[in-house]
Amino acid sequence: MRSPMQSYMFWVFLAFLAVGVFYPAVGVIALTCMLAPVIVAFWRGRWWCGNVCPRGSFYDQLLRRISPQKKTPAFFRHPWFRAFMVAFIFVMFSVQMHAAWGNISAMGMVFLVLIGVTTLAAILLGLFFNSRTWCNFCPMGTLAMLVTRFRRRSRAL
Repeated sequence: MRSPMQSYMFWVFLAFLAVGVFYPAVGVIALTCMLAPVIVAFWRGRWWCGNVCPRGSFYDQLLRRISPQKKTPAFFRHPWFRAFMVAFIFVMFSVQMHAAWGNISAMGMVFLVLIGVTTLAAILLGLFFNSRTWCNFCPMGTLAMLVTRFRRRSRAL
């Protein structure tokens, strides 16, 4: 575990998924976890990813126990793959959100499905490599990384 807050975020993540099954509109709250890492990156870099991210907490507290903890293949860390994942997730999200627009339950379900599918992918990757394989190409983490780099370059000027 990376910070004391992460133990609480694990439970927040599980509660969010459980409540979302019965009240899909709750899924819209996920927007917070999509925007927060990018906003926080302006002041603290990728601090959110290692200290607050609810999914990271899930990976650290549950997936780490069954993961072989092998090195993540370089392919998953490659800038082109990361860019592809950002574009892919945002296109899929946008198309689905456009179709659901105006119906808060349908919009919440878009978030829940996105989180569910990507969490399932992360679990599968964690079973083969390490518990935080997904974090290497997480779209929000990638955007936070870009903000951090931009911030460092602008300070150097």
